[in-house]
Amino acid sequence: MGRSEKGLANSKPRKVEPAWTPQKINALADVRVTDIIAGPCAAHSFFITDDNRIFGLGRNEQGQLGLNNTERQDAAVEIPFFKSMKVIGAAVGRAHSLVVTEKDGVYGMGCNEMGQLGIRGPVGKGAVVISPRAVELDQKINRSPAVSTSVCFCQRRASCSVPGALNQDSSV
Repeated sequence: MGRSEKGLANSKPRKVEPAWTPQKINALADVRVTDIIAGPCAAHSFFITDDNRIFGLGRNEQGQLGLNNTERQDAAVEIPFFKSMKVIGAAVGRAHSLVVTEKDGVYGMGCNEMGQLGIRGPVGKGAVVISPRAVELDQKINRSPAVSTSVCFCQRRASCSVPGALNQDSSV
């Protein structure tokens, strides 16, 4: 549901009209989606599949989809940067995103005006990151495959928690 110039079911340009009923996303027809990441402030979404791939669509004016551009994405596409990684979680804010991978860490992309991506790099008005960049964590996170990951944020505040995660000294 939502608005799209090209529509969710096909890629032919059409007038932007709300979709008041569920629409099939053809780009995801042959994959099994296990997690959908969307937010109340965001106009972009991510889909994680059972084989740990990540697809995205929606607004991208700040590079929040991590596609190395700022073009709106009306059809779901696999995010190329993460093709060799196992994605286990993600979160979306108004114009920024975080993606959690199994072994390679956490990555941020999009608006970094307030430093919300947790990366070294541009901060301040107009600061954007259009390709995923590693978030610098204070410590390594060791986690069991059976432990779920939750990530939640809106606009400029972010939270990423890994319940049951162990610190380097094996404390929880």
